[in-house]
Amino acid sequence: MRKCPVFICYRQVDGTKIAQWLFKNLHGKCLSDRGEVDTAEEVSSLDVYFDQTAPAVGDWKAIHQPRLHTSQAMIIVCTPGSFQRLEKNDWVHREIEWWLKNRKVAPILIDATGEGERW
Repeated sequence: MRKCPVFICYRQVDGTKIAQWLFKNLHGKCLSDRGEVDTAEEVSSLDVYFDQTAPAVGDWKAIHQPRLHTSQAMIIVCTPGSFQRLEKNDWVHREIEWWLKNRKVAPILIDATGEGERW
């Protein structure tokens, strides 16, 4: 069985509950390339990265960047807090900018507010 690494990007101040829910409901779930599965090689399990640590100076290069590098998909939890730029430790924007610069796969956006078009 192959692993399919997924990175959850969220702002801890208002996106933690949704990120926890996504992790709980996606991590370890199996996906197949086709409707019917013939072999274990055709099945992938989601390996969801959900960082719950407080931002620190060393986190980016030691933890976040390697996980972004190995991830095949990014889920962005869209909350009002995630769109605000911070002066220090703005991991959300740093992660998104890295993804857009280094990947050709669009991130998956989760509207955590239910506001839809009002954003």
